[in-house]
Amino acid sequence: MNTSKPTTIINLRLHHGQTIKLDLNTDHTVNDLYNYCKVVAPAAKGATFNLIAGYPPKALTDMKATLESAGLLKSAVQQKLV
Repeated sequence: MNTSKPTTIINLRLHHGQTIKLDLNTDHTVNDLYNYCKVVAPAAKGATFNLIAGYPPKALTDMKATLESAGLLKSAVQQKLV
């Protein structure tokens, strides 16, 4: 994280129930968040996951979107196995 850029906090709920509070730059992407999940809470071999946010909850599909453009600033995101 670059502290000279705007930041936000994301509450990330992993598929196994753990919640992590992440401090990120607003220009980080959905793909950055996805890759973080792959490292800290990988899905079982052969399984995949989606990142879910919003109300009603929906999958984040634009992996190139920044956290700001995806409307994720100060939000909760859930890692959900599919």
